[in-house]
Amino acid sequence: MSQSMDASEFDRALVASAFALAGEQGWARLSVAEAARRAGLPLDRTRARFPGRLAVLARFGRMADQAALAEVSTAAATAATPTPGTPAPGVSAPGVQAPETAPLGTPPVGMPGTEAAGTGMSGSGGAGRDEPVRDQLFSLLMRRIDVLAAHRAGVLALLRAAPADPPLALWLGCATRRSMRWMLEAAGVGTRGLRGELRVKGLVAVWLWTVRAWQADESADLAHTMAALDSALGRVERMAGWLGGGSAHTVGRAGAPAEASPREGGIAAGGTAAPAAASHPPAEEPPPAAPPPV
Repeated sequence: MSQSMDASEFDRALVASAFALAGEQGWARLSVAEAARRAGLPLDRTRARFPGRLAVLARFGRMADQAALAEVSTAAATAATPTPGTPAPGVSAPGVQAPETAPLGTPPVGMPGTEAAGTGMSGSGGAGRDEPVRDQLFSLLMRRIDVLAAHRAGVLALLRAAPADPPLALWLGCATRRSMRWMLEAAGVGTRGLRGELRVKGLVAVWLWTVRAWQADESADLAHTMAALDSALGRVERMAGWLGGGSAHTVGRAGAPAEASPREGGIAAGGTAAPAAASHPPAEEPPPAAPPPV
């Protein structure tokens, strides 16, 4: 049966087995070969695709990113599909005068996308999406959390092992930066230049804070995790203005956090609304910690 698996199915099976094994034995004792045997996968194909544990982590990181980016791709495809009977762009319906158009690439007046004052973000959001950048990032990062949650025991084992393994921690840090750059780009936020690097660093801090909350969150709806993520996004937004919409300004630690963004149209997983972030971790800068998985 394993011989008939395509590459994606094979990778998912191996990654799932590896993280299950890590959850039982610890990350340091994880054997890729043993994970393959447990999953009934051929060792020769496993060796070709996963020469070591870092290859498992790299594939896991891409799986998390792809899960988050899939929604953006779907939204872009939906936006690109014309509604039956709708005139093509630039073509007026019979009897209707075509409106004057702005030069190609000019964002509509009043729409997000213009450069905010100070250190505000540029970009109107991912393709086919007009929701605020903060809401997009909330959705993208929670989808990555969903992937971590599906392999919770193994991910927790990895997080426990990282502080005692500097090369692993360094690798995870680089991979996390790469993933957060993808999340920003998916939300239509530029990541080039000095401002872009500051945005990436800011989102890495948000991710670290969120994963720290997730480690202690054993609830089915992940309400604590969502509140921590929303609080962190709001804190970064207020402190730097980098999520768009205003000039940079500083908010003291005693500042009230923003109300938690709803997940999936206002309802958190499990059918309960996310609680206000004020009832969860205080709005403090995330302390230095071992980078979470990508």
